[in-house]
Amino acid sequence: MFFSYPPEALYRAALLYCYAFLSTRQTSALMRTFKNARDIWHAPLAELTRAGLSETKAARFAEARKDLNLETIAEELHTKEIYILCIEDPSYPPLLKQLYDAPCALFCRGTLSSHTFSKSLAVVGTRKITPYGHHIISSIVPALARAGITIVSGMALGSDGFAHTCALGAGGATVAFLGSGIDDASVYPRSHIPLAHRIIEQGGAILSEFPPHALPLRQNFPIRNRLIAGSTMGTLVTEAAEDSGSLITARLSLEYGRDVFAIPGTIYAPLSIGPNKLIQMGAHAVLNAEDILNVLDLSLLQELPFETIKPSHEKLSNDEQKIISALATRPLHVDEIIAVSALENRTALTILTMLELNGYIKQIGNHVYAAI
Repeated sequence: MFFSYPPEALYRAALLYCYAFLSTRQTSALMRTFKNARDIWHAPLAELTRAGLSETKAARFAEARKDLNLETIAEELHTKEIYILCIEDPSYPPLLKQLYDAPCALFCRGTLSSHTFSKSLAVVGTRKITPYGHHIISSIVPALARAGITIVSGMALGSDGFAHTCALGAGGATVAFLGSGIDDASVYPRSHIPLAHRIIEQGGAILSEFPPHALPLRQNFPIRNRLIAGSTMGTLVTEAAEDSGSLITARLSLEYGRDVFAIPGTIYAPLSIGPNKLIQMGAHAVLNAEDILNVLDLSLLQELPFETIKPSHEKLSNDEQKIISALATRPLHVDEIIAVSALENRTALTILTMLELNGYIKQIGNHVYAAI
């Protein structure tokens, strides 16, 4: 695949490469002053400080840009099949454009259209997903995906990754925003590289405002969360502890004037505290997909004629095939799977996780797995 990058897009990418010295808010402010990225890139220190940067920040940026070459950036992005999605592009999330600190550009792998985000919902939750969370996501997300809703999340372990997987299993569209670079060397968590590839292969996309090689630093994730909340019509929180990062996304969604949905749970479950409190604060309590469609006024959407894409077993390893064969006739508890497959505990558990993330099997509760 050949990528051609307009000069302005490359200058914007170069600004994003300087994320350690320029925050998105500062870059947005500079764009409003200079009108284009080229002038920012070549601006002398005095002009940068007049535009609002501190002398220290301007000096650090000026020093950083000396080490960056636009041709080198273009070559790297082309090699990694990453294109630059500028804010003026029709495929750029339209709701995200409304944010005061909307990125002037995003790095993208995959496929976006002008309709990708027109009907979209963020689905977020705990990394320590429970059987209840698995059941909720596997019943609600496929129905939303078949109704034409793009499922947006952060591809994190647990709820996020499972939401993407369920959307893909239903033949729906899904998009992931990362708090790291989107090249294979930077994708986080590492175990979700196959999921990232599957999202891209099935017509979705992974996006970030962080350049290749950007590490998944803790401070990057709140920045990423605003993109998830800001690009979608609303946010669904499935399970979340009281101090969960998912609640940051929910609060941002409220701040941006979007709808927030939450799955009610028992008051004794630690991971239901977050959603229950959101409901107390006015979030929509959700019992099924229709509740969300009704609030978003999308209940009249007809289900799209998606054909469920069955994963191929041809590329599975021998150990993976053993587990698939064990589940061929009926669901099994994890202990039964280990006994039948004759695999070591750690090996079996790792393979089960990867098979589930890649859409070959699903957990139906109490550590019982079934083939899809």
